[in-house]
Amino acid sequence: MNLKFGVIGESDGNGHPYSWSIACNGYNEKNLNLIPYDRIRHYLQKYELKYHRIEGVEVTHILTQNKSVSRKIAKVCNIKNICTNLNQLIKSVDAILLLRDDIQSRKKYLPLLLKSGKPILVDKFVHTNSNETIKLLK
Repeated sequence: MNLKFGVIGESDGNGHPYSWSIACNGYNEKNLNLIPYDRIRHYLQKYELKYHRIEGVEVTHILTQNKSVSRKIAKVCNIKNICTNLNQLIKSVDAILLLRDDIQSRKKYLPLLLKSGKPILVDKFVHTNSNETIKLLK
């Protein structure tokens, strides 16, 4: 049985929603041109993903700030469900990948995510100020 992961967010210049999802799900080769990051498109062709994928995990849900971006990532990364709100994603998955690297967005997402009690991977820092990190984690 696979653990169901949900991906949250997308930030300019950050290809992690693609790379983390691909590491779990593989990718749809015919949609590689939808990835806006040359570096990701080029390195994918160098690896046999069947040997490098994360076993026992599937990214099944995605929520970004823009539904068309969510659709694009889902097409490339074989993600089955596009969520329209945070609660929908939280209820549907076993763990969460918060892949926005803009720290100011943490206050919007983390309180609800932390209340869920589900495991969360936070891309980059939770906050650059340790006092703010402590406040969020309380």
